[in-house]
Amino acid sequence: MVKCCSAVGCASRCLPNSKLKGLTFHVFPTDENVKRKWVLAMKRLDVNAVDTWEPKKGDVLCSRHFKKTDFDRSAPNIKLKPGVIPSIFDSPSHSQGKRQKLHCRKNFTLKALPVTNHNHQLVGASSCIEEFQSQFI
Repeated sequence: MVKCCSAVGCASRCLPNSKLKGLTFHVFPTDENVKRKWVLAMKRLDVNAVDTWEPKKGDVLCSRHFKKTDFDRSAPNIKLKPGVIPSIFDSPSHSQGKRQKLHCRKNFTLKALPVTNHNHQLVGASSCIEEFQSQFI
């Protein structure tokens, strides 16, 4: 299974030629304090909860999210220096006040509830749906 970078918006994948391109992948630290700092630096939210995302075993970050000075290049294998925190991330659009197109599963369908007035008659249901959809496009 190909590992992908866990950073939001990063398309880096760990492929056989990644290292030749200078791209390395790093597992999350086992030290809970340092791991928490990595997660907070990523500013990634958990879509299934109202909290920050939690990395699972095998989740990785690519070298694009670290400064050049964060690496120990003295050994044959490039490693991160102890205690280093990733610091290079594209700001998520929600923090910049921009609208973001949502990517939904293919089998997801939007179903609108009917809108009624005080006399329980349907009113403007299609305009409500269009307004709702415009928030996500």
